[in-house]
Amino acid sequence: MISRFIRWIAAGILVVASSLACASDAAAWVLKASAPGMVTVSGQLAEAGLQRGLPRGLPNIGDLRLRLPDGSDIPASAIARSAGPGQDVWLALCLDHSGSMSSAFRDLQDGLAAAVRGALSSPDARLRIQTVAFASEVRRVGGFSGNPEELAVLVAALPGETARDGRTRLYDAIAAALADLRSAPAAATRRLLVVSDGKDEGSTAVPDDIARDAAALAVPLDAIAYGALAPDASAPLRALAQASHGQFVLARNPAELTLAMQDLLGWPAPAQVDVVFRYAPAQGQTLAGSATLVHAPAGRAPAEYPVRLDSPISAPMEPGSAGFAPEAVAAALAAAALAVIGCLVLWKGRGKRDVDTSGTAEPTEPPDTAAAASGDASGRRRRNTVVAGSFAPPDVGRPSAYLLCTDGQLQGQRLPIEQALVRLGAGPANELVLGGDEHVSREHASIRHDAGNLYLQDLHSANGTYLNDQRLGGSAMTLLPGDRIRLGRTTLLVQAADTRQAATGQPQRAGRQPTLVRTREDSQR
Repeated sequence: MISRFIRWIAAGILVVASSLACASDAAAWVLKASAPGMVTVSGQLAEAGLQRGLPRGLPNIGDLRLRLPDGSDIPASAIARSAGPGQDVWLALCLDHSGSMSSAFRDLQDGLAAAVRGALSSPDARLRIQTVAFASEVRRVGGFSGNPEELAVLVAALPGETARDGRTRLYDAIAAALADLRSAPAAATRRLLVVSDGKDEGSTAVPDDIARDAAALAVPLDAIAYGALAPDASAPLRALAQASHGQFVLARNPAELTLAMQDLLGWPAPAQVDVVFRYAPAQGQTLAGSATLVHAPAGRAPAEYPVRLDSPISAPMEPGSAGFAPEAVAAALAAAALAVIGCLVLWKGRGKRDVDTSGTAEPTEPPDTAAAASGDASGRRRRNTVVAGSFAPPDVGRPSAYLLCTDGQLQGQRLPIEQALVRLGAGPANELVLGGDEHVSREHASIRHDAGNLYLQDLHSANGTYLNDQRLGGSAMTLLPGDRIRLGRTTLLVQAADTRQAATGQPQRAGRQPTLVRTREDSQR
């Protein structure tokens, strides 16, 4: 009981320390372009700061803001991946083959061999892996290599340790792997993956030192907890992953272990991205010095990245400043002109109808209702304009909505949306795991709650995500009760949290088409 209490105290200390490690993750960001009321900055976000459930390598645009030299914060308007060559990734792999892992080590070897072959099978793979095995001793198994067969042979030849001297040097192995990553090229991305049940006994290294060294090298520590002791012994390992902004997965069976290793070995290098910020500029005022890019994903401590301003940028207009932007004046004049033209057309049409009433009007054919509804004489349906529904903020026990599975292995189940981001896919790290469907990708789609709306987004899945039988593109779509989502062989019906709506399962309006979520950049074009 005392040892478990100590583990949880150490885990809490490491989670608090994660906010201090954020500053060390900062990479150099530069001013790429500027114009009155617009700034574009370019750089790299720490890999672990990227949220799963979003397109790989790109952060959520709502999590980014730019703090200007005068202290004002500007929200991001657009984000895109920068063009350029891929990056080499050097990964140190720590494998636990101690006595407590003896019953699970064969699963680990088989799953790792498949994951390594998959990660290195692509001709353009730029991944280099070194294995550090640990039990009562720590030893390196080969050097950094990109040969999948060589790595598979080395791991397969690694024996499980049967002698038990009460020592499992988990922290010493992680410290050794971090030391090896120091030799990686400066331009390479460095990563560390640990597969263990989380038990440590006899190490000279301590978690605080490991967290500090990982932050200094900007190395995220990904961890997969597996084995009989993992549910109770892996809390410190989870805390280390969180402190370094890495990923943590508790695998409960061989299939989840293999998927987790495939997922983490295939996680991409941090993307070089361009972020655009738009704002109302103050006339004739500029700012110089340095700015700060703030990345604040949900559930994580904000990370700050210094931005070099090599040239002055326009200052933002102060809130409540007098004056009108030229764009606003032009829009107001255009609206007034259209209103005048509309009144003239209506007045002329009324006069014509008054003249026609003196004669005998010929009967006219009733309009084609289908064409009129779509606004197209050919009968082709156009996208309707839909006002998104209002969904309450999700919370445990108080879902925003339900997903009723009408087809697939989960048929008949009602799945609550109880958090702001719900990821759907075959991988074990998803909130909604659709295993057993070969047509569903590991990271297939996501449903996000934001400002009273639910948004569905495809995550570059192999077979696509369909909303009301229409395949989604790269943009998110709003959801309403009655919408049908299809992923592979699984169909999900969106139901309101209100019990009456959930019971009927009827859409709010018939013939609704998916609504495109427009970005701020689109609205200003």
